[in-house]
Amino acid sequence: MLKRMVNGLDDKVVQAAVDAALKAGADLESAKKAGIVGGVAGAAKRKLDKEQGDIDVLHREVMELEYKKWELKRQRVGDMEEILEAERRALLHERRDSYYKRCRFWLGD
Repeated sequence: MLKRMVNGLDDKVVQAAVDAALKAGADLESAKKAGIVGGVAGAAKRKLDKEQGDIDVLHREVMELEYKKWELKRQRVGDMEEILEAERRALLHERRDSYYKRCRFWLGD
């Protein structure tokens, strides 16, 4: 596993870590270790950035699906409103017709 991590290290990051360790007064062996640690940290950061990008893409897709789901629900509610409005008008007509029939009955028409 360490070999795989070492192969993926960025040379510039390793060199910067070694230079910083040597500048801080560390011996050569400690500087090499600091370089490896710095390189592994850099590789971990790149992997984290890639995974964060993947998470962002997935989050965007989930949000788009949630929006589509909401839009479908809104359309269904609109359709139901139209149906209920048509039903209300039909009941209003029935009520009016029933009223006219009663009037004709009582007035003897």
